[in-house]
Amino acid sequence: MRVWMRTLKIEIDPESSKAMTYTDEAVCLVAWHNTLLVSMEMIRRIRTKRKTSALVSASKDGAYMAYALSCLNIGRIRGSSSRFGREALNVWINKLKADEDVAITPDGPRGPVYELKPSLELVMRKTGVKCIVLGSTCHNAWEIRTWDAFRIPKPFSRITLRIELFDPSTVDRKEIGKKLHSRLMALSNLSETGSA
Repeated sequence: MRVWMRTLKIEIDPESSKAMTYTDEAVCLVAWHNTLLVSMEMIRRIRTKRKTSALVSASKDGAYMAYALSCLNIGRIRGSSSRFGREALNVWINKLKADEDVAITPDGPRGPVYELKPSLELVMRKTGVKCIVLGSTCHNAWEIRTWDAFRIPKPFSRITLRIELFDPSTVDRKEIGKKLHSRLMALSNLSETGSA
């Protein structure tokens, strides 16, 4: 997997690079579930100065993803809204307090695709944590027949990254989730209806 991921050709503009390398404090790294493999590789490749754990479903499918993340040297927090959710949420917040980044796919693990679950907004309101919002386009990928059309980049694929730092303190508390969703859709080159 490491060799495969190293073949990917990454395109990133200066502003996105600046956001991705922000290290002043712990952040949540946010990307849609169907871009998880690309996003985790970008975290491993670019955020070399930060320790990162990812929120992963406690299901059997989540076990496969947890193993893939271990290959990329990314920690795992096992849990979801349906299994061990409260425990995972507490670990998530404690990781941030310990100055460790946490990666999350806000529409996972079961969808609906491109719909934010309330947990991320809850954590932002409770901790004030900033988010690095990752949008990506893989120009040559396999799409798996899953609820989110999960994408696996083919070897030597070209990946275009669009990344922003999202600060919830600059947004009305009632608008945090809506604003974050809007930015994540825009950076992923998607309309609000989910089409490219």
